Amino acid sequence: MPEFNAVENTLFIPMLGRIYASEYFQNILHDEKALSLKDALPKSLVETGSQSQYTLLASASRSANMDRYIRDFLRRKPNGIIAELGCGLETTFYRNDDGHTRWYAVDLPDVMEYRKTLLPEPKRQTYFAGDAFSDDWIRQIRINAPDAPVLVTAGGLLHYFEEEKVLALLRMLQSFGNMEVVFDSVSKIGMD
Repeated sequence: MPEFNAVENTLFIPMLGRIYASEYFQNILHDEKALSLKDALPKSLVETGSQSQYTLLASASRSANMDRYIRDFLRRKPNGIIAELGCGLETTFYRNDDGHTRWYAVDLPDVMEYRKTLLPEPKRQTYFAGDAFSDDWIRQIRINAPDAPVLVTAGGLLHYFEEEKVLALLRMLQSFGNMEVVFDSVSKIGMD
């Protein structure tokens, strides 16, 4: 497993939360793909209990909320595209794929390389190794689908960055047309 920096290392928390909820709280979230990957994760992460039950269930709840928004978007915009920023080890595609939607998953190069070892690129999901705050990935989407409605998700990502950087991202996305953005937020107290 590669060495990740502090932000990159957070990619395991949501996965552990989805596994935990799938094993013990299926009424919150059931994620077959996450369960199938449990034995492939670093044993030290899975076995140490480094995350509290609260953190695990909060992560699973965030995934369940994102799932609801994605399914609603796909119902309202059947020709829409999903772009997941900071995708890490998200298994959202496997829980919500409708059989025809194009998906894009964006994360830093090291994270994307690791993702590929556990979650090889599905047929209708394009992996994009790069900076979520750069416009490279959205330009590529607009080349492929100039007018399609796009739902950009950023679960567990934006609260790691300064407000001005997040606002710049939102302004940049606004310039690319038919776009919806869904993200979670955490106060400074919640990050401590």
